[in-house]
Amino acid sequence: MTPKEESDRKSSGGLAARLKRIAEQGAVAPSRRPGPPVSAVVPPGWKALDAYTWTRRTMVKAACRALFEPSPLLPSGGDPANLVFFDIETTGLSGGAGTIAFLIGFAGSDGEKLTVDQYFLRDYPGEFDFLGHVLDRIDAAKVYVSYNGKAFDTQILKTRCIMNGRSFPVVGQLDLLYPVRRLWGNVLPSCSLTSVERHVLDIQREADVPGILVPELYFSFLRTGETESLDKVFAHHLQDVVNLERLLAHITGVLSDPARNRGVNRCGLGRWLMDSGFSIGVDVLTEAFEGGDLAAGRYLGRYLKRAGRYEQAASVWRAMYERVRDISAAFELAKYAEHKIRDFGLAEGIVLQIL
Repeated sequence: MTPKEESDRKSSGGLAARLKRIAEQGAVAPSRRPGPPVSAVVPPGWKALDAYTWTRRTMVKAACRALFEPSPLLPSGGDPANLVFFDIETTGLSGGAGTIAFLIGFAGSDGEKLTVDQYFLRDYPGEFDFLGHVLDRIDAAKVYVSYNGKAFDTQILKTRCIMNGRSFPVVGQLDLLYPVRRLWGNVLPSCSLTSVERHVLDIQREADVPGILVPELYFSFLRTGETESLDKVFAHHLQDVVNLERLLAHITGVLSDPARNRGVNRCGLGRWLMDSGFSIGVDVLTEAFEGGDLAAGRYLGRYLKRAGRYEQAASVWRAMYERVRDISAAFELAKYAEHKIRDFGLAEGIVLQIL
């Protein structure tokens, strides 16, 4: 920069003066840009909470009257009145700082009906107030039920709150993706919510918009202001929220009566029940092992050993070794023979077979 250019820069009055001149020339700051065209009227069934936030309430029949009794899902059991099902739609799936949540739904059940409240962000300038309406709905005493919400939905909301100078509260969460992976992870082609709906809940969505197209439909609305492109988005999102309750009810049924539920990963179910202190998990694992599940046998043997039930554990190890020559089972059987029943000849014979 030449001395003259440096002098001109200083005489310009700095950044504040330059921004003032830009504003006087008619430029509009990004944060004050206008919203969608005036044709973007509030669609039927929705109402405006402010200039940029719309909301609507929908009621549907609840999936079941009482969702669960003492259950591994929540350590102390639970009351359906304390559950809130929630889901968001965003401008992308990357989860980066530029991803905006433009549609957020909350649902609560009274045992008879499920009440779903959806909040829609009409355009970006209204995000601060939009988040305010959403935060008003969040109660730290509730448990928020989602699908991949811990890793995605909640993180998006936390990021957007930070970007808008707001604070997102700490809430209890129940993310159904994790129990689905334990129960059907090696059974389903994928653990996406769509796959779970089709193969587990037997729900076939008709005329549903694929989730991957949702951001583009929102962008189309921002360009044109026409709400027709959003109708399928609203319906898709509503179904997502409603199906969370149905999925929770189904998982609860699997856990409360494992003997009647087929089509699940029996080893995963048994391990979950046992880890949660439900003795029926031993029966489920035993059934899985007797059906040929070697992983169930390994876990069952370890559990019985830790519980001091060595004879039963040895029976499992012996069966595993006789069936498939499982080396880990042979090691355990040899140690049992040497240290518990003091049959050194048996221990030596097992070791020699292994060698």
